[in-house]
Amino acid sequence: MALKDVQCRQAVAKEKPYKLAAGGGLYLLVSTNGKKYWRYKYRFHGKEKVLALGVYPEVTLAKATAAHQAARDLVAADTDPMASKKATRKANRLAQENSFKAIAKEWVDSQSSGWSEAHIERVNGFFKNHIYPEFGEEPIANITSLDVLDAIRKMEAKGLGESCYKALAQTNKVFIYAVVTKRAPVNVAAGLNSFLKPKPPTKHHPHVEKEELGKLMTLIDRYGGLPQTRIATKLVMLCFMRSGELRQATWEEIDFEAATWTIPSAHRKGSKTLKASGIPHIVPLSRQAIELLTELRQHTGDRPLMFEGQKRGVPISENTINKALRTIGYGDEQSAHGFRGLASTILNENGFNPDAIERQLSHKEKNQVRRAYDHSQRLPERVTMMQWWSDFLDSKAGSNVVPLAPRRSA
Repeated sequence: MALKDVQCRQAVAKEKPYKLAAGGGLYLLVSTNGKKYWRYKYRFHGKEKVLALGVYPEVTLAKATAAHQAARDLVAADTDPMASKKATRKANRLAQENSFKAIAKEWVDSQSSGWSEAHIERVNGFFKNHIYPEFGEEPIANITSLDVLDAIRKMEAKGLGESCYKALAQTNKVFIYAVVTKRAPVNVAAGLNSFLKPKPPTKHHPHVEKEELGKLMTLIDRYGGLPQTRIATKLVMLCFMRSGELRQATWEEIDFEAATWTIPSAHRKGSKTLKASGIPHIVPLSRQAIELLTELRQHTGDRPLMFEGQKRGVPISENTINKALRTIGYGDEQSAHGFRGLASTILNENGFNPDAIERQLSHKEKNQVRRAYDHSQRLPERVTMMQWWSDFLDSKAGSNVVPLAPRRSA
């Protein structure tokens, strides 16, 4: 008599485990605690074996019957269903271990010791938001070029522009890593950038033309907010450091006697390796910058942070300077970061050494050979250049001082 589902439901625990036979070696084992397990007893090459087929009622009678039939078919084909089950589990485990998501995480972990936290977050964001939802769980060896291209084209459809190229570049590196570690036969992401829409024009941080500098300087001086905000805006303009370096600055970094601002490596933009290097960025301070810092010391000189926000021990917001520029009517024409481009443009136009300008901007040398051997700070040149820059700004604001540009070398 065939086993009925009602019998499975009504079976209760007894003092000893017992079986409800379903035919062909399939039975429901009822344990002493009332739990019910599907089992298939069979013989393979003369040896008796028992295959687990799941737990009732999660695995219904109908599902157990179908699994039992599939196992019997394997036995008939001279395949051990238990060995087949183990092989399937292993294949599934390997597929999970070798999924794009697993290998991408492995690759990021292998690289992250030399990356900045911001770069790690950016790369993981590309994967989490755009790549994993498309084929993150797929075994990397099964992913095709079309899968990758479709994922990036969905980003294009959202208008993500250059981010499409960046996401593809990181995806490409994961596939290279998979090929090298023998988890993928080929790099299916190679060359796909040729099939993307053209890169959008690079958006530079806005800055005013030099003809507007006088008006801008006057409006900054008249800024009616906190004096610390006005001073911060003027200092970013005079010293053109990154706003993050200014926001985190402490009074220990300022040497009034030497007229230098020594930004510690931990505050600099760059990789973890740079931040841990202990190599600071030295900013020569002009006479005008020293005057501003002397004024600032009256407001925050008794605190560690030079630019403290409304909460004690917390620096001003990253938007503070840009908000001040918006307040005086220059929100669209000038940004805090734009002062760097403005200074670089004008200093280059007036014949200053490009290497000294790049050092002052704290840019990494693009030429790897020069980066390896040229560790000069070019401080004497930069001292002269920074005083010239401050005098130039003063001249635009109506000062009688008109700085002379350096002579151009023949």
